[in-house]
Amino acid sequence: MTRTFIGVRIAPEPGNALEQWIQHVQPYIDAKRWYNKEHFHITIHFLGNQTDEQLREIDNICAAVVQEFSPFTLSLHSIGMFERAKVVWAGVQGELSVLQHLYQKLWPILKVADCEKGARPRLTPHITLGRLKKVPTKQEFQEISEQIAQLDQRLSPSYRWRVTQIDRFESVSTPNGVQYPIRAAFDLSMA
Repeated sequence: MTRTFIGVRIAPEPGNALEQWIQHVQPYIDAKRWYNKEHFHITIHFLGNQTDEQLREIDNICAAVVQEFSPFTLSLHSIGMFERAKVVWAGVQGELSVLQHLYQKLWPILKVADCEKGARPRLTPHITLGRLKKVPTKQEFQEISEQIAQLDQRLSPSYRWRVTQIDRFESVSTPNGVQYPIRAAFDLSMA
């Protein structure tokens, strides 16, 4: 079984900007773990553990769907926090309607992966930057939010990148933390 998800890689320049932002925010936020640019991605669909046969079918669906899409542009937008999940994230902007459409067109992979029930009707595109040690109190949340708002200004919408493919990632637990190697890539090819 392979723990897998479909997602979008983050280009080097925006990845570097996010790593610099993390360096600035580390003194203010007590995180369990911060990620680096090798980990940054936007999850389109998380699929959980899949057999080799399911992975082949998922790959076939992805290969067919991407034929309907042209490359599109995204950029870094803002920094925020999912309080309950204890996640600090970066938001994106740009051609989000294309990303949403891609999310919808890839819906059949959820049936193959047997994970339709937990799926959300709309994608909330974000890049996980780090995980907090504990759920913050309301006061801590307010303080963290204020620090994020001040440091958020360091991100420039000029950190754009062209999405030219989607990838099937594997989620691999190692002694050094989770790694996300790409196991299949699907080029967006519509002219």
